[in-house]
Amino acid sequence: MKRVKPILFLLSVGMLLSCLTACTTMTQSNTALNSPQSVTNDSTANDPVENETVKDIQPETQNSGVSTKEKTTLTIACVGCSESKIKMVINEFNKTYSDYQVVLSDYGYNTTVDQGKMKLQTAMQSSNPPDMLLFDSEVFETSDVPSQGLSPLTYISRGMLLDLDEFVNNDPELNADDFVIWNALHEFGGMYVVGPKFRVHALYCLPETAEQYQGWTTDDYLALQATLEPDQDLIYNITPERFIRYIASSYIHEVVDIETAICDFDNPDFIALLDAACQVTGFHTEDKHTQEDGSFKSAPEMIMDGELVFCTVILTSAVDVSFDRWRASGKSDTPGDAMGYIGYPTPDGSSGVYVELPYAVGICAGTEQAEGCWEFLRFMLENPMYQSAYDGTPVLESKLTENLQSINEYTKDSPWETEKSDQEILVTLAEICDKMSYYDEDILGVIEEEASEMLSGKISTEEAAARIQKRASIIVMERYG
Repeated sequence: MKRVKPILFLLSVGMLLSCLTACTTMTQSNTALNSPQSVTNDSTANDPVENETVKDIQPETQNSGVSTKEKTTLTIACVGCSESKIKMVINEFNKTYSDYQVVLSDYGYNTTVDQGKMKLQTAMQSSNPPDMLLFDSEVFETSDVPSQGLSPLTYISRGMLLDLDEFVNNDPELNADDFVIWNALHEFGGMYVVGPKFRVHALYCLPETAEQYQGWTTDDYLALQATLEPDQDLIYNITPERFIRYIASSYIHEVVDIETAICDFDNPDFIALLDAACQVTGFHTEDKHTQEDGSFKSAPEMIMDGELVFCTVILTSAVDVSFDRWRASGKSDTPGDAMGYIGYPTPDGSSGVYVELPYAVGICAGTEQAEGCWEFLRFMLENPMYQSAYDGTPVLESKLTENLQSINEYTKDSPWETEKSDQEILVTLAEICDKMSYYDEDILGVIEEEASEMLSGKISTEEAAARIQKRASIIVMERYG
């Protein structure tokens, strides 16, 4: 999914109507409409960055081309980040600051991702580790959940990243209230990574439905499913397998403690989650898009007509909220009220909303230039627009107004306007979120493998939970112990 954008009304309304193919595709494409200065896609764009130079060495090192004479070099290490939009921030930082020169070192250059991660791990344990790490999320159009590049979890559990709270506490201009997603950033105790922007993963529905089902459980899900008419779908294109992926990827946060390297999947709540998956009815909502007269019916229109209850969404910016509002009105010249937004159901009713940081950076514990690194992070937070108005919402509250103005400037030829109330909906959802999108993909893979055996009737839910616990505990101990 996760996820080119219908808002390209800057080109033509006709292109919009021909490109709307699915709810999840519309969501993921929100990230693709960029300002003229930005790279066109997180993972596939080939547009060169202005003033970029590449040294043909291992690892690949990229900088702005500005002279480094008498500057202290700060290195940001990553794996597979050759097209990262953070390079735009690096370029501008190097032009602005006289004391520091930031270079981006890609340990995945000309090698496999796994080999790159091993090389980086060796460098982190050397006497000259990098100063910062880039955790640049990658999103694939065929995936329902964002695929992670380099994950910060191992580095956090092993004390390899500094807690940024100390820098915020000592900063004369910043405090906790300035960060829209302060709660989510502290999921792992301290604040170990931060980025210029965030995205919110959630579901949208009728406002009254959202009010009724805030903090809903897997039992609530099954109860609601039982009330549906034959022509109604509960969640867009849901299947038992997708249900497990959606819910389990979030549930991993609850039962895997990376600080103590302990996990607990063999418990009643997780068994109930697996049991719920066995009862999920699959829906093929995409079949309903094309109407008898050949017209296209969007997911928000289906929700308004009672054919669909929820649809998955990644809210990259306020334009996603206004776009859903416009579609729900039947693409009217006077869009009505916004949709409602809630999290995925969870076993215990806790929030199923989570935050993604597309360009997260952490400061390495072994750096000798911590203050310089914080200068770069501050610059990154203060200048989110060096990337795009659409690929995320600013982390700093003080940048929200500028972001909204930029959105409307670049969508001025579209048939709707993004309002402050649209942005407030997204921000309110993000403020109450206490989870980020980081999870162990290998553990999720184990869950999906054993769940497949369960769904085919080969093993029971209890057996699946026990087998998942046995395999996951080995991964947790080896990776975080």
